[in-house]
Amino acid sequence: MRPQSKANRRCGALRAAVGAVGMVVAASLAAVAPAVAAEPPTPAVQYTFDELTAATAGTAIANTGSRGTVLNAAMVNSGATLVDDTHGGSALRFPGGTAGSAAPYAVIPNGAIASGQQDVTITARVRWENTTTGCRYPFTLGDSSTKYLSYLAGCVRAEMKSGSTAVTKQNATIPEGDWTDIAIVLDGGSSFAFYMDGSLVGSVSTAYTASSIATSGASGWLSKSPFTADPYFDGAVDDLTVWSEALTGAQVASVYDTYSDEFVANAVEAVDLGDLSALASDLSLPTTSTDGEVAISWASSAPSAVSDAGEVNRLDTDTTGTLTATFERGSVTQQATYDFTVPATDDPAGANQDAAAAIVLPSVLASGDVLPTAIAGRDIAWSVVSGPTSVADGTVASGPADGLADAVLRATVGAGDIAAQRDIGVRVIEEGNATLAAYTTTKTTRGTDDPELETSVHLALSGDGTSYTALNSGAGVVYASAEGQSESANGVKRGLADPRVFRLAGDDGFGVIARRVNVDGTQTAADARGAILFTTPDLVHFTEVGFLTLSEAVTRAAAEWDAHAGAYRIVWRDADGSVHTATTTDWTTLTPAADARTYEGRLSTIAVANAGEASLIPLTAEEAAALARLLGRVANTGIESPELTIAQGDGFTAPDDVAAEYSDGQTYYLGVTWNPDELAAVDTSTPGTYTVTGEPRWQQTVFPLVSGRADPHMHRYTDPVTGEKTWLFISTDENGQDDFFIREASTVEGIKTAPDNKILGSGLFGRGGQLWAPEFHEVDGDLYVLFAGNVASGGDIANIQAHTMRLKPGQDPLLAASWETPQRVLGTDGGHLATAGLTLTIDMTHLRVGDQDYLVWNQRTKYDANGQPSRSGAWAPAVIKIARADVSSTGAWQITTDPVILSTPGLGWDYNTSPVDEGPFVIRRDGRIMITFSGSGVDETYAVGLLEASADADLTDPASWTKRSYPIWSYEGPIANNWGPGHNAYVLDDDGNLLNVFHAKPTATGARTAGVRMVYFRTDGTPILDMTDAEWLAEANRTVTMTVTVEPASGPDFEATTTTRCAAGKVYLTVSVRNTGDATASFTLSTPYGTRNVSGLEPGAASSAAFNTRTADLPAGTVEVTGTAEAGERTESVDYPALHCG
Repeated sequence: MRPQSKANRRCGALRAAVGAVGMVVAASLAAVAPAVAAEPPTPAVQYTFDELTAATAGTAIANTGSRGTVLNAAMVNSGATLVDDTHGGSALRFPGGTAGSAAPYAVIPNGAIASGQQDVTITARVRWENTTTGCRYPFTLGDSSTKYLSYLAGCVRAEMKSGSTAVTKQNATIPEGDWTDIAIVLDGGSSFAFYMDGSLVGSVSTAYTASSIATSGASGWLSKSPFTADPYFDGAVDDLTVWSEALTGAQVASVYDTYSDEFVANAVEAVDLGDLSALASDLSLPTTSTDGEVAISWASSAPSAVSDAGEVNRLDTDTTGTLTATFERGSVTQQATYDFTVPATDDPAGANQDAAAAIVLPSVLASGDVLPTAIAGRDIAWSVVSGPTSVADGTVASGPADGLADAVLRATVGAGDIAAQRDIGVRVIEEGNATLAAYTTTKTTRGTDDPELETSVHLALSGDGTSYTALNSGAGVVYASAEGQSESANGVKRGLADPRVFRLAGDDGFGVIARRVNVDGTQTAADARGAILFTTPDLVHFTEVGFLTLSEAVTRAAAEWDAHAGAYRIVWRDADGSVHTATTTDWTTLTPAADARTYEGRLSTIAVANAGEASLIPLTAEEAAALARLLGRVANTGIESPELTIAQGDGFTAPDDVAAEYSDGQTYYLGVTWNPDELAAVDTSTPGTYTVTGEPRWQQTVFPLVSGRADPHMHRYTDPVTGEKTWLFISTDENGQDDFFIREASTVEGIKTAPDNKILGSGLFGRGGQLWAPEFHEVDGDLYVLFAGNVASGGDIANIQAHTMRLKPGQDPLLAASWETPQRVLGTDGGHLATAGLTLTIDMTHLRVGDQDYLVWNQRTKYDANGQPSRSGAWAPAVIKIARADVSSTGAWQITTDPVILSTPGLGWDYNTSPVDEGPFVIRRDGRIMITFSGSGVDETYAVGLLEASADADLTDPASWTKRSYPIWSYEGPIANNWGPGHNAYVLDDDGNLLNVFHAKPTATGARTAGVRMVYFRTDGTPILDMTDAEWLAEANRTVTMTVTVEPASGPDFEATTTTRCAAGKVYLTVSVRNTGDATASFTLSTPYGTRNVSGLEPGAASSAAFNTRTADLPAGTVEVTGTAEAGERTESVDYPALHCG
């Protein structure tokens, strides 16, 4: 079935949409008139290319804009061709080519931007062919790498540069091979905006004006980059237009709509669904026109028979209905209708059985989950066979009190004798469960564009299913590996899209399945055929299992454990909307299964800034708490207030530390300095309660510590003569990078203003050269500086090599003469560790485990196009290596085993702006070796990663190490002025606190600056490097109070007893006392009938005294026995009974 319409080429301004179009068979069309758009002004420059018959060298390209023929462009070199522009005219196609080749391009003559011009707008239609990876420039205004305004295909960004500063608006998706309408609008001195297909991608503020890129020569180029080392653009350009005004959003939309009515009419005419009078199989409903210009959406009046995606279900009776297609481009919309008839099924019972077999449920259900009510157009009724749950109206109504419990649900498809039943084993989660969300983002936490980070999987937690808290400070936790990345080759970066999180079988953990994409959101043909899988035991440690090839064009995929099948079901949707499923037990072999139309994962939008559509799964409270401890922020929740009770006259010692409590359940002991006056006021000779306040000792963040200093390190130094302790500071000097300075101070804060003391200057040989990344290491009582220095002149960084420099024993480290001559680190053969000019070796650090020394460093080599090391080649990735070493105090340090790679930059965060892993430094803790390192370029994207191994493992076996898939510190953290943090080194203070000495940028484009922050360790022992001061210690807990109670001194220990007897008609009262203490004591026995003293009663001895009451009738009464010893006095009352004599 196909509606008919005749398209006429649209030229000039927007006109009304097509009104009525003829129809055939049972199809009809409706047109929706667009809103009146703002007309743009007359452009200064416009190249339509429609007049061209060839595009050889020297061909003139006519300017139909207001500035006339003086701005006719000219072709340089041959090889460009004319292609159909899809709306009745021609476009100019460039084949691309390597830098310096004779590839064709076009020159725009001088005058496109006038002197003093404030605003400019450029629009064009661009088709990028992506024959090579990387940024390509289809058009540019400007004449150099420091003065241009361009759109970059591949990188998908608009960029303007004048001098050394670029204004960039990035992160959109351009479909490879399709036409995209681009608009760049500079509102001079105000904003720089980037539009795609008439819609704003984003804008940034700027002080630039159009005259910032005005030239004295050519105004710009087509296909040629302003950077001479870049390849040429490969693809087509059409309707390149330059305005001297900043177009409004409405005007940009109007330009985009120039051909919208024609494209829509053509799209309507092109859709042919065939004969729908006896529809028995699924329809392939297009979602875009064949030229990619028009979006098409579908709605069915009988979705049980034909779904909106074109899935056809033969019901028990014939079903008729209508499919309505909505065609939309910009403000132009048309609808077409297609009537259908689906005949009744020949086997209703079999259809019910097939439908029941296709049902897939999440392996874990939660109270409130809505179960599918239909499948293949057939109703499903639900009941509970077993387990602590209930179902009401198709919704899970209850769950167990805690944890996860097994249950069996019964699905009944259809009714009566032909109904089919299927029992499905699931687990039901506790009432009040938490929820985990997995998603990608459209911007970073700073609101910036960084697609390498945004196309990673992010996680967020919710306790109520409504309010979510982003984990890992809002940064991603799952990144795809680059394709083809190795020590000798730079691979192609990959990102992730449409992630779906699910549970693995039993207690095996969790999985994430996602589409693999280029970081700009496009896909290679291979990536479009499937999805990539990750597994994790705890949602913290992720393993990339691999890529699953599913079909030709996968638009989304989900997975779930199917207990009935004993396998995982993968459900995916193709570009035509059809849904497919397969099962697997090993994530390698896929077995096609019955259509699964009931499960594509729980999906929702969540209230997290810039989050895309999220995949949700329920977690138990215990699982959520464990995850929050490992990926959430940690903060101080309380601090100990010590309470001491002492006896009068006793001495006491104030505690050296106090316990600070944290939100992850841990206790951290901080040293404390007590108020000396209050401490002296505690009078232990006088009973009472005394209060002493104190301040916890902790290192508050110092940033900036020293501005313009990168790769910093500090050392707690003890003077060998005086025993005085001081702090030493060293770093890379950003002012030329030719000198090393040491600063010394008694406090960390004192380093800020301490003087510089040059210990190595003007490079290694006194004639200039890079000196990088120094570290202090004390080995066998000797102090060393490990660093990298250029062994040649000329500034080629390939000549920068690892060195050691030893402090002469007993000498002053602040004096250059105190240090021995630097020595280059040697390889296993006794030669240099690497070949200068070919391979750089930098950022070396030292580790000793037992009696074995190790060296860890960054190494990077140049390789040619054949994958062979070559001084004239290109830089391959910078990797981190380790080797055992012989650490000599009399000669050069030498590795004794072949180096092995611990980390290669291949994830979005450490291959962001440059494929670099560097700056390793070791943390030893609780039997583990952790190495923090830094990845990406030394810009705002610099970030910190983590490697881990057991101290008992073979550290030279790469299999002993695990690499976190995400950075543990990046600019996406909570500290606003720490852009590009990294190159960490560590030192213990006198209280045993680990201090992180790092560099970061105060602003995104600022200088690398040294800082210090204290390190907290999570419950799994891994470090938190960006714990804010407020998190470390709440303001209310920065003063602690100790209460000292002095109790009155106690007397001796004793036992006292009484007896009564009759003698001569009178009652006699006898009082006995025994000294049960450990010191001699004296006692006073006081009765109503007299007092007796017992002096010098030894420990263990006893004494008695008899009292004549002089009465025959003694009433009951009490005596008091008072014991006195050096420790004090104590009185005890003892009763005696009544007695009658006579």
